[in-house]
Amino acid sequence: MPIYRLLTFAFLALASCAFAQNNTVRLVSWTHIPCDDSYDPYSAIDRISALRKEGNRTYLTISFTDQCCPTFNPAISLQEGIAFIDPYGESTDEVREVCFCTCCFALELTVEGLPEEYQTYFRERKIRRSDQPYPAASQNDVYMGQPINREIVRESGLDIPFKVGLWMSFYENGIVETMEHYDSTSLDYNHNHNPEWIKTFYPSGNLYSFTRKDTTETWFEDGEPKSQKITYTAGKTTFTKYSDKHSNRSLAARSLIGYNDELYVAKPTYDEKYFSTGELERLYQNDTTFKWYSPGHLEFKQYSNGKIIYTRDGKVAWRQYSWQTKGPKYIRKLKHVMTVTFDADGKAKNIQYNRDEYSKDKGLDSYEYTWAWNDNSTLIQSPMQWKGAKPWKQFKAIRTP
Repeated sequence: MPIYRLLTFAFLALASCAFAQNNTVRLVSWTHIPCDDSYDPYSAIDRISALRKEGNRTYLTISFTDQCCPTFNPAISLQEGIAFIDPYGESTDEVREVCFCTCCFALELTVEGLPEEYQTYFRERKIRRSDQPYPAASQNDVYMGQPINREIVRESGLDIPFKVGLWMSFYENGIVETMEHYDSTSLDYNHNHNPEWIKTFYPSGNLYSFTRKDTTETWFEDGEPKSQKITYTAGKTTFTKYSDKHSNRSLAARSLIGYNDELYVAKPTYDEKYFSTGELERLYQNDTTFKWYSPGHLEFKQYSNGKIIYTRDGKVAWRQYSWQTKGPKYIRKLKHVMTVTFDADGKAKNIQYNRDEYSKDKGLDSYEYTWAWNDNSTLIQSPMQWKGAKPWKQFKAIRTP
C-alpha cells in the first residue's frame, strides 16, 4: 500500500478519535448548593472542592463566587483535553437579573465521558482541585532581608487568611511601586482588612503618596508637597481639611468641611477651587456657592433657598426658588419649589411649580403644575385645574410674555 494512503488513514483515524472525544462528554445531572455565608466571597477563589471517579462517571463539586441572585443552567464541553464548564450554559447570552451583592455557591456535577487526564476551565479560567477556599499564602518573598507579603490563617473559626506586616509590589524595573503595612496582632477580619498605612512611589522611586489613619499626602516627583487631606473630630463634628496644587504649583483647591454625625449635615467653613491662572473657579462664602465657567464668567450661584444658572454671556438661563408655608394641623410646613427657564430676552419660557397640598381625603401629597410659552410668546401649556394667583407673582425677577 502506498505510504500516502497509510498517512491518510492515520490522519482520518486521529481526527475521528478527536471528534469522538469532543462529543462523548455528557452532563448527566447537576444540583447547586445555595449561598454559603460561612466563607468570605471577596477573598474566596474558584476551585474544584471535591472530585471522584467511578467507572465512566466523574463527580465534581465546583465552589465559586457569583452575584447572589443567579439562575444556573450548567453546560460542559470537551475540547483538546480541556473540560469547559459554564455555570449558565445556553442562558449565558440571555438577560439575567443583576444583584449588587456577592455570595459563595457550589455546583455538584455528574459527568460521563471525561478522559483520565484533562484540565478544567470554569468561566473560561483554569481551576484546580483544592480544599483551601482562599489563595495560598506566599512565605518566600523577602525584601532587603525582611519577609514581605505574608499571610496567616486564624486557627479557629473560618479559614480566612490575614495579611500581616509589610506588603509590597514592584515596577518591572524592580523599583518599589507600593508599600502597605498590616497589623500583626489583630485577627479581627474587619480591622485587618485595611492596612495601617500605604505608600505609593513614582517609577523613579520618589514618594508619590502616603496614607495613614487620618491623613493623606501627595508629592510632586521633585519632592515638593502637592496635596494634603486631614480628618479630625471636634465634639460631634468631623472636619476634613484639604488643599491641593496645580502642576504649575499654584493653589488648586482648599477647603474645611464639617460633618455633623448626629444631624447628618455637611457644612463648609470655606471651600475654594482655583484655575491654574490663580483666579477663582468655585467659592463657598456666607452660605452661598459661586462657580465660574472661566475667570470672570459666572456659571451659577447657589444659596440655601435657590439657585441661578447663567449663560456664558452673563444672562440668566435658569432659576430655582424654594420656600415653605405654614401647614394645617399636625403638618408644620408645606414645601414649595419653582424652577424657571428663561429665553434670550430674559422672559420666562417654562415655569414648573411643585408644592405640597393637604386634603382630608388624600392626606399630604406633592403636585406639579407647568406653564410654557412658545417662541412667539404664546402660552401653549397651563394647568386647567389651577386656582388663585400665579406662584411667580411674588418674585419681581420673573417676567412672563
